[in-house]
Amino acid sequence: MSPSPNDSDADLHLIVLGNPENRRVQLFADAVARRGRAKMETVAWLDFLQDAEALKSRLRPDTVLRIESPGENFEVERLLLLQGSEARTDNDHEWMSRDAIKRLEFRRGRVLPMPQWFRGWERALQAVEASLAAVPGCRAMNSPREIATMCDKALCHRFLGYYDVPVPPLLGTPGSFAELRALMSGRNCHRIFLKPWYGSSASGVVALEMSATAMQAFSSVELVREQGALHLYNSLEIRRYSTTSEIVELIDAVCRQRCIAEVWLPKAGFEGRRFDLRGLVIAGRAAHAVVRQSQGPMTNLHLGNQRGDLARLREHLGEANWQRATTACERAAAAFPNSLYVAVDLLVSPSFRRVAVAEVNAFGDLLPNVLHEGRDTYSAELAALDESDGATDSSKAPGFTMDDNRWRCFRK
Repeated sequence: MSPSPNDSDADLHLIVLGNPENRRVQLFADAVARRGRAKMETVAWLDFLQDAEALKSRLRPDTVLRIESPGENFEVERLLLLQGSEARTDNDHEWMSRDAIKRLEFRRGRVLPMPQWFRGWERALQAVEASLAAVPGCRAMNSPREIATMCDKALCHRFLGYYDVPVPPLLGTPGSFAELRALMSGRNCHRIFLKPWYGSSASGVVALEMSATAMQAFSSVELVREQGALHLYNSLEIRRYSTTSEIVELIDAVCRQRCIAEVWLPKAGFEGRRFDLRGLVIAGRAAHAVVRQSQGPMTNLHLGNQRGDLARLREHLGEANWQRATTACERAAAAFPNSLYVAVDLLVSPSFRRVAVAEVNAFGDLLPNVLHEGRDTYSAELAALDESDGATDSSKAPGFTMDDNRWRCFRK
């Protein structure tokens, strides 16, 4: 835990729960320092997962808590897997024993059991919420409950649909290639995206095209056999799988991570490439945006794709279509009223007249060198705290509780 060097009479007491070495934490600390008159402390996920008092003991009635991504730290991932090891709900998806987790060695890019990781992550967020509830007046920038919802693609998809946010049609939750093929045939659908329920940054995502005589799949996943076992590895390269045997093997392996299948909606083109938009909504208002362009089906920038020129795209779309896009982002964020900021991945149809929210992201505000009204993302979030009671009461996420009834929020 490391306090900033700001004055002791600071008017804002901030705590960041994150991985101190991560650039997300460091960039937010830079924004706090530029703001002035604020005291920021960092509580490491590693410390909190070993002892919840590491956070609770630092909270005050005037504290604003920022919950950062636990990613990019192997020991944190190990602890989350251990926390989720006793919460297994089925035998159909990949799971690891506690002994196997303790023996794990770091392998860059290896995909570890996502359902087990999420159970640990959910328990960690429950512990954060309990710590907040124990200190009246303490607030969170983003509600732990809503973060949990955003990290669960299946729940989030239905959650957005419940609030009339346009989303890609959902085919179902296949457990194998055979089940996926039956779902596609039953809906006469030839192109789908297969997404792990709990993945991020395109981890495990497969874009599949199928006709009566051929099929092909695109994914950043690499299948690797190690000591007789098949493992998934994320890479920075989009691979094309073209033979039936390798596609079946790929789909079956990804389905063991628990997946949803969505209709593959066509993306609009701009300057010779397909694109989508990453939009950030802060305090209910569309703010920063990034144009993500690619030659293939996946637009994630870390996969070698490029940023497009936002000003030129906005001019190309026209003001009515641009307003349609920003309104959709704001509607998606409005489904999470106890979160100060929400990142939205938005699909735009080739006609520019229709949009759909592909995903929302609780940690999608890492947009370096992107300004809106002269502010970067973190400075804009701090300004929103200044301008209104922007932090939230994390106990009031509408109708959603983090228990075993995953669909309680949809009961009228």
